[in-house]
Amino acid sequence: MSNVSLFNQKKAFNRLESAVKILDERYSLPAKKMIGRDKTSAQKDLKKIMNSVSEIMEIEDINKQKKLYSKIETLIDEEKSKISLLKTKKRLARESKASTLGKIIPTTGLKSILASSKSDYQYLIDECESNIESYNIQLQEIAQSIADNLNSNSGQVNADQVEVWLSSSTGEDLLKMASIFEGVKTITEELGHLTEESGENISNAKKYYGMVLIMSEMIIIMQKAFIEKIDNEIIPKLKESKCQALRTIKESEKLIRESHHSPVLKNNIKSNLITIENIENYNQLMLKIRDGAIKSLELNMKERNIAENTYKTVKISYNVSTLMAHQYNTFSQLANIMLPQVSGFKNLKMREGMRDVNKMIANT
Repeated sequence: MSNVSLFNQKKAFNRLESAVKILDERYSLPAKKMIGRDKTSAQKDLKKIMNSVSEIMEIEDINKQKKLYSKIETLIDEEKSKISLLKTKKRLARESKASTLGKIIPTTGLKSILASSKSDYQYLIDECESNIESYNIQLQEIAQSIADNLNSNSGQVNADQVEVWLSSSTGEDLLKMASIFEGVKTITEELGHLTEESGENISNAKKYYGMVLIMSEMIIIMQKAFIEKIDNEIIPKLKESKCQALRTIKESEKLIRESHHSPVLKNNIKSNLITIENIENYNQLMLKIRDGAIKSLELNMKERNIAENTYKTVKISYNVSTLMAHQYNTFSQLANIMLPQVSGFKNLKMREGMRDVNKMIANT
């Protein structure tokens, strides 16, 4: 096994090896049987192994980094909530030339308790904004670290992509798929070497190609589930959230015509228009990712069908070695289509807007 890997290659290899035996059963067993083993039971067992392999291929460091990223996002939200409260207190506070909080008060907790003037509250607001700036730098560093992990085998994922993914409700899925694509490419490359080393041993060559076929089917299952999530969960929630914002705008406009509290209501309208813009940006990203997933799935299914036909009819190991190299390139191509560049969503303001929408639809 290769030394350049962030998951347990040997364990994944052993699981795939056991899956090949079940793959052969799928072709030899009867379609349906009242008692005993049939194609359905074989396929069920095969799916269990594929799920196990995909879990093995997930990079543990990335899972830890995702949790840390989420924790820091929560800290940013807390700082924003503090700023909102401090601005309210500042409006009601007395005037003062300059704050002395930074000079004589040692802790943030005491500063908050003893703040009394507009300058004091502005000092605390500046501290919160400085904290947010620091947290955003940490998020960038985590995103870069995740990208570096994913690119350990010559991947194409960059830190901007990672940050955008983690700002959306598909972030977990996309990072999982990126990890699995890298894992599949690593195993496929290793199987190619093993096939060449096996020389004319057609039994080993066929077994190795069967393992590649299983990984192709594993990716298809993953792709279908991902597309289904976008179509049946995320897009409907975005539509509902946008409709709710539009309804709120109409209610505010009606109240403006009926009352004298127009400044507050106008701010409400402005806030909901920003929400709608964020939802539309989020929806645009989801559709782009969905289109990439569909194109990748179509290509993968076509290649899987060819691979399956080849597996049943393979005659000499030379052919298998050539096909391994082709399949490695196919997996790379699938990853590039499935995990598109997201250049239109790089700026911080847009990502923050997407995070707001993400929280919104999570509670829908």
